[in-house]
Amino acid sequence: PPQAMCADCHALEHEWVLSSGKARLLSWVVVYPPVLPAWKDRTPYVVVLVESEEGCRTMGNLLGATAADLRMDMPMLVDFAPSIDGDLIPQWRIA
Repeated sequence: PPQAMCADCHALEHEWVLSSGKARLLSWVVVYPPVLPAWKDRTPYVVVLVESEEGCRTMGNLLGATAADLRMDMPMLVDFAPSIDGDLIPQWRIA
């Protein structure tokens, strides 16, 4: 993930590379109120932790499914959906 220094070798040099968009599910949580006011109308919602094929762990909202549909290690695909502010952010769907 973007950061100033490599967590493994502590190098400061970095580059952006294209990811496959494929990942596996590591964990998830269902968020209930109370939350920030901007998210109040969206609760409850599911946040997933995934690990990409490239080894990068990231979190994001679950799209198109519920927590009942999830199983550990299931394949996931990245999707980009607008945030509350309108920016496109990575979120996840079941593959």
